[in-house]
Amino acid sequence: VLGIGIWQGRLVGIVFLLGALASTYLLAQYLFSHSVATFALAALLLMGILPEWHPVIMARQVLGETPMLFYLLTGYLLFYLSLSRCLWLFPVAIVLWGMAIITKVQVKSFWIVSLLVPVMVTLYYRRWKLSGFLMTALLSSIAMASLFLWLKDEFLLTMLPAKITGLYAVTALVSEFLSRKLAATVLLFMLPTVFGLAYEMREILTPSIWSVKENSEAIVRVMLWSLVVSWMAWYLLLSNGVLRYAFPAMFVGSIFLGNLLHDLVNN
Repeated sequence: VLGIGIWQGRLVGIVFLLGALASTYLLAQYLFSHSVATFALAALLLMGILPEWHPVIMARQVLGETPMLFYLLTGYLLFYLSLSRCLWLFPVAIVLWGMAIITKVQVKSFWIVSLLVPVMVTLYYRRWKLSGFLMTALLSSIAMASLFLWLKDEFLLTMLPAKITGLYAVTALVSEFLSRKLAATVLLFMLPTVFGLAYEMREILTPSIWSVKENSEAIVRVMLWSLVVSWMAWYLLLSNGVLRYAFPAMFVGSIFLGNLLHDLVNN
């Protein structure tokens, strides 16, 4: 009716991709350095072994991964800025996270892990204010997601009443051996990302980074690390092994791979 064709439909995904790439770059820059951010984008755009994992190819399809990554990563970016610079960005981060966790159903579990892990860390180091801030973000985002779902049920589904049922059970909780073998094989192509995560673990386990009273960078690095590690663990142990289900972990993990590459070549 509106004259929207194939390339116009694909363009929406590309716009989301550009936003996700920008958020990835800014996160890497704030958490590490400008050079690490450059390495992260280079790793993301130039080191993909499987064509299905290239961000541009993924974005040109009508799939939820690219907009989800935009909402998710921009939410982390604004959360970091609300911690370190401007508290007024916090509500915007909540809105974006609320959108992210309903755009793709898988992300909610890993996003929750990404907030609960730093909650436990900050409680251990008796950073009560940070713990409360993180829990507020967690509960507020879930409430925002529930609001979005209610609005969808009240308005959108009156026009699109069809619902898909049972899909989650056959994509997210699969114990069949061939799926586990496929997932393990796919993860072999993610070894650079795995090495980047292992390198980052050495950093975040250093007690000295938690001796700083308000270390916003360390908090967000732990959040992103927990998100990627939990996502990859699910993909290996419980997913059906579809390639694109590993794509978000590789996308976010490029930040840590960029940091590893930066240090390996000494900038």
